[in-house]
Amino acid sequence: MGRKETIEKLKNELDELNEKLDLLEAAGEKIGADVKSAYTEQMAALRARKDKLAEKLGEAERAGLDLWERVAGEFEIARAALDAGITELRAQYKDQK
Repeated sequence: MGRKETIEKLKNELDELNEKLDLLEAAGEKIGADVKSAYTEQMAALRARKDKLAEKLGEAERAGLDLWERVAGEFEIARAALDAGITELRAQYKDQK
């Protein structure tokens, strides 16, 4: 896969993570008040990680040919960690509705 295709793939992955975060945030509106504060803090942390991921995507787009593969690899690692965080938060609060 070439650079252009890889960048497009990374953008699509970031869009998918944004959608997951939006759905998770909407689901958080239904959880009990006793856990709402912790949930909100964890959502803020996930959003911050997503923002860092968007920065990493920008770096990949701007990186020279010698660096873009490394930056794209770093993006993939950060994306997987964010996706795992989303899954973990969803599982942690799934019975709190």
